[in-house]
Amino acid sequence: MTAIFYFVWFLLAARVPSPGFTTLVILVLLSTGVNAAFVGLLGEYIGRIFRNTREIPGPIVQQSIDSAGIKGDLRPAPERDL
Repeated sequence: MTAIFYFVWFLLAARVPSPGFTTLVILVLLSTGVNAAFVGLLGEYIGRIFRNTREIPGPIVQQSIDSAGIKGDLRPAPERDL
């Protein structure tokens, strides 16, 4: 809303931009563009992760090999009343 007011005021009354206005506009546009680019890259990254994980079915494990060398039952021991 303020931008519209300033533009109309510039066209009707001022005809001379305020000092530093051009620098301010360039900095705002540059920072907005960089921010949009990084958000776009992040969106691409998340989209590709989603696409890759969605198409892969969950694995079905028939047999597992105990590579840590732990032998025996891995279920927690039953609790005892003392």
